[in-house]
Amino acid sequence: MTCAEFLAPTCRGGLVLAAGTVTGLALWSVASAFGLSAPPALLGTVLYRAAARDDIRVRRLALAVLAGNEAWNAVFFGRRSTRDGFLGLLLFLPPPAALQRAARTDPTSAALLAPYTTVVLAYDLPWAYRLWRLNAA
Repeated sequence: MTCAEFLAPTCRGGLVLAAGTVTGLALWSVASAFGLSAPPALLGTVLYRAAARDDIRVRRLALAVLAGNEAWNAVFFGRRSTRDGFLGLLLFLPPPAALQRAARTDPTSAALLAPYTTVVLAYDLPWAYRLWRLNAA
């Protein structure tokens, strides 16, 4: 397998990501500049805004996404299993999708979540699948 064949799914996902999430990447950069990890920083803002609106559903879903994100890290890095990492990511998909739908009532929160959801779908999922398939032996 050539390097180009290995990177093709990642590059396609990166193009999708770059096409629609310039603002999200800027937010990621700002969060990183302050030593924050982007998902908790963005989800913290969504949680704050949901609390201000007393939106219990968005708060619960945001907490589920944070917990799922940490659980995936434990499965992927703790177990050192690319297969479990991919399967864990598949199990992780419903909470961010539900949160994106639930946050539609707050345009700012929906805009903050869009890059995260895009990264999970367009980059993380193809990357985890490809990594698992390359290390299946």
